[in-house]
Amino acid sequence: MRQEAARSFSKTLTDTAATEVVALLRQMAADVAAELAQEGVPVEEQNILYEASIRYKGQGSELQIPLLLEHFDVADIGRVFDAEHQRMFGFNLSAVREFTNLRVVATGNALDIPPHDIPLGDGNPVAAKVRDHAIWVDGTTHNAVIYERAKCRAGDRIRGAAVVTEMDSTTLILPGHIGTVDRHGNIIIVPA
Repeated sequence: MRQEAARSFSKTLTDTAATEVVALLRQMAADVAAELAQEGVPVEEQNILYEASIRYKGQGSELQIPLLLEHFDVADIGRVFDAEHQRMFGFNLSAVREFTNLRVVATGNALDIPPHDIPLGDGNPVAAKVRDHAIWVDGTTHNAVIYERAKCRAGDRIRGAAVVTEMDSTTLILPGHIGTVDRHGNIIIVPA
């Protein structure tokens, strides 16, 4: 589980007080922690990460620098940025460094949501059949059937060659294979 907040913060490091950055990050942290808590992750089980986007003034790219709020010091952040810029690009500039954004990310363990069981079928996937089709596999045309995954039932056995479609993916069951739909809707494909 994850919630994050980002805020534009366009100030040079030399014109920025540590207390200002810490206050903004703490408020952002409280907001994302509350959002994650509303989704069921208790605050005490959350992990909060802080980062700032920093660049040399006028530069087009910025680096994401992790921040620790305890003993936060703007000069230290500048040194961390310089070291990271040197590591990434092999040089540093004498230009002024500036913040561009602040970000807070709250993470927590995913909720324990039990898998959904789909209705039980009789092993025959005919209710999910869309149409007959021909597919090309290993240089040969094969008669196949196209099925709609949402209409498959637990226990349905889909003999390849077959194509099982859904909104965001397609499953191919090769000739000589059988796909068996389990109680959660997974298709277990094995050689026939």
